[in-house]
Amino acid sequence: MVVDVGFDGFVATITIDRPKALNALDVGSLESLRATVSATARRTDIRVIILTGAGERAFVAGADVKAMAMMTRDEAL
Repeated sequence: MVVDVGFDGFVATITIDRPKALNALDVGSLESLRATVSATARRTDIRVIILTGAGERAFVAGADVKAMAMMTRDEAL
């Protein structure tokens, strides 16, 4: 799974887990992140969401330019 979530009391930790790609966001990981944050935010037992990235080198590199290279201009925007 590209996005993992863990719970500890009223705290949820969401981890973007693509360390080999410096946690760069492609379409699939962005959709997964969006769905995970949305579902977690709806929980009444959660007061805090921590967003982090897996690995030691980067939190999130930004957009996955390798994936964007295969998109049309409109898709990339």
